[in-house]
Amino acid sequence: MTVIDEASLFRACAAGRVPRAQDGEELVVEGSLVRELCRRDREEIDPRGLAIERARIGGDLDLSGMEISFPLRFTDCVFDRPVHLDGADLHMLAFDGCTIPGVMANGLRVRRDLDLSRSHITGDLWTSASTSCSAAVWLCESEIAGFVYDRFDGAWDWRARRDWLRGMVPFDAGPYEQAARVFRRHGHSVEAERLLIEQRRQARRAPSPGGRSPRRVIRNARDLLYGLTVGYGYRPGRVLWLLGALLALVGVMMLSPAVQQTLRATDPRGNVYVVDGRLVTVDDVATPEDGTATAAGRDARPGPCGDGQVRCFDPLFYTVDTVVPLISLGQRATWYPETRSPAGAMVSALLNVAGLLGWLLSTVVVLSFARLARPV
Repeated sequence: MTVIDEASLFRACAAGRVPRAQDGEELVVEGSLVRELCRRDREEIDPRGLAIERARIGGDLDLSGMEISFPLRFTDCVFDRPVHLDGADLHMLAFDGCTIPGVMANGLRVRRDLDLSRSHITGDLWTSASTSCSAAVWLCESEIAGFVYDRFDGAWDWRARRDWLRGMVPFDAGPYEQAARVFRRHGHSVEAERLLIEQRRQARRAPSPGGRSPRRVIRNARDLLYGLTVGYGYRPGRVLWLLGALLALVGVMMLSPAVQQTLRATDPRGNVYVVDGRLVTVDDVATPEDGTATAAGRDARPGPCGDGQVRCFDPLFYTVDTVVPLISLGQRATWYPETRSPAGAMVSALLNVAGLLGWLLSTVVVLSFARLARPV
């Protein structure tokens, strides 16, 4: 183990070199030495700044409240304790491939890039950090747990946040939900939903520990269908279009005379009706001799519905009654296709399929709106 002293670290930074350990030994750099070096004048440090590679950072690295005008780069380093950056004003900060037990960075300002590529932050990362307009935040192949923040500085571009989150490896749903909460809290509900949709897509694409098992393939196919139809519950309007198309198809079918000829209705006495009148008469209406019923004061009016014996057929209401199961208009319960002929059997099958599809689509719409009622 090689423990670097302050003089050696200063000479390396002044010359723009990376401090090295002896062959095969671990390099240890105390956090207090890094803090002391950062207090030096800018003219004493090479413009390339402080760069430490493959080292263990011992003790506390506390740069709170400091203004550092040269870059800080830590590559493949392991930190013993959380890094404190509260209120610091930094030129550039990079943790590339580092393992850090936590970062406290409320009020941090980074004038150039903030790079957390391939880094693993095992504890909390609390920050209200901001970057300048010419800076970038790099999180390529990073794994961040507990990343909590309140707002984004600058443009609220959900695509930039999406690309930022895609760079995190392995997949973690938490950062997507945190970003969506921030967008929603600041009035960007549509952008929040797009991030949550992207979260579901990335969850489906993430490799499974058990490999591509048949159960995983079925679940991915179901998830893909759910995403394409209703956008994982955030785009229920897509199903409304499908429901409208199904209503139109069934409506056109019910307007066809060939289809109407297959429909039958039966009154309580067993008389059978078609859409244009009575087909089979079992028993005519007769006035009871016991006087429990009296003849009407007007003559009966012949009609296709037996003057009220059955509910008259209406193509529009029959379509709605078939496709939308949430309401009952009495049409489907009254009129049924006769199934003794091939045409009637086909109409019966098509209506049953339309009813099942309508029930499925209506249920998805209801569940989607119920999902949207819950907070992110």
